[in-house]
Parts: sequence; structure tokens; C-alpha cells
Amino acid sequence: MGLCYLVGCATQGLVTVLPNRDATIGKSKEALLACAGEPTRQTVEGHSVIFLYYKEAQMLQESFPGSKGSFPRPHHGCWASVLLEGDQVSDIGYQSVPSTIDALNHCEAIFAACNP
Repeated sequence: MGLCYLVGCATQGLVTVLPNRDATIGKSKEALLACAGEPTRQTVEGHSVIFLYYKEAQMLQESFPGSKGSFPRPHHGCWASVLLEGDQVSDIGYQSVPSTIDALNHCEAIFAACNP
């Protein structure tokens, strides 16, 4: 019981608000496809389907302006994994690429049209 209490306390401040993700969970497969479009990839695992979406940073975000030009920064984007169970979105996970850069806003952009 003490360990659960400590873990709960340690993670309380790490909650990230993801309104587009949260608004998409619970939607039907048809509603997801209507607002987010076709996935980049799709896999089937048992009775579940996983849609994978990828959103890259715009080219302007890829460079850092300097006094005589720009300096290239690492290419980055975000993968969104959508778990469909019974033709309904049950969970969505985000993974920044590379993992050292916070690119979750790119994944949130994938589902912007899903959040009225």
C-alpha cells in the first residue's frame, strides 16, 4: 500500500492535458476516419485493430534561424497509436520521434477535427 501511495504522489504533477486525444476516445471507427482521416498503417491483433498515424513537423520548425542563415535541427514528429475495440476507440497513445523531443502537439494536431 505504501508503494502505491508513493508512486501516486510521484506522478501527480506529470499529468499532461491532451484535449483532442481525450475527445477522440469513445468515438466510433467511422467517426475517427471522418475526423482524422485514413491511418498511415493498420494492424489487427485478435479482436482489436490498431491504427497508426504520423505527423511531421513543418519544415520551418526543423531549423533554427541564425544571423546568416539557419541551422538544421533534428527532424521530428509524433506517432499516434489508436486502439479500436469493437469498432470503437478505446485508447490513444503518443510517441515523439525522436523520443528526446516533445512533439506531442503534432499528435494532438492529428485529432484536432475530432474535438468540436
